[in-house]
Amino acid sequence: MAGGPFDGLPLRGIGYGQAIGETIRSLATDRTVRFCQLAGGLFVLFHILSAALDKKDPVDMVKAGLDVLFFEALASILIPTVFCAQVLSLARELFSRLNVGGDANRFGPPILTLVLLFAISTPVDGLVNSLLDATIRKVL
Repeated sequence: MAGGPFDGLPLRGIGYGQAIGETIRSLATDRTVRFCQLAGGLFVLFHILSAALDKKDPVDMVKAGLDVLFFEALASILIPTVFCAQVLSLARELFSRLNVGGDANRFGPPILTLVLLFAISTPVDGLVNSLLDATIRKVL
């Protein structure tokens, strides 16, 4: 995928809306969680439209849109959401075993999870690009 405004932080972070919403679920209202998820979905939609409308030929538009759809499905939704669920669970267990109490026990695991999510964003994007280069992009 070519570089652009959707590829770098901080805008890229909006694409993690699903993962962020699930990570902060214990701290936030349902409305806030749904807002995060909506923001993530809109990010993906706008990224697809941006990539497709950047092309002149209708076939190239479809190919570009599909490429971004596959990329975002993996790099913004599936991998980050599973990653955050696992890290959050492990962090809660760690904080519990360390007998961390109070606000640190409540806020620590979600904050640690989000920090790690953004730390892995570039490697995950690279991995997904390599995977798509070796598979779907050969067909597109």
